Amino acid sequence: MLVRGATLVEVLVALLIMGIGMLGIASLQATSL
Repeated sequence: MLVRGATLVEVLVALLIMGIGMLGIASLQATSL
């Protein structure tokens, strides 16, 4: 994934997607408890 220089926009988008995914997983685990 880091073969070519990732631009700042690509990094921000990747962090945003990871953040949304982790929030979704956290909410699922919280509701399963």
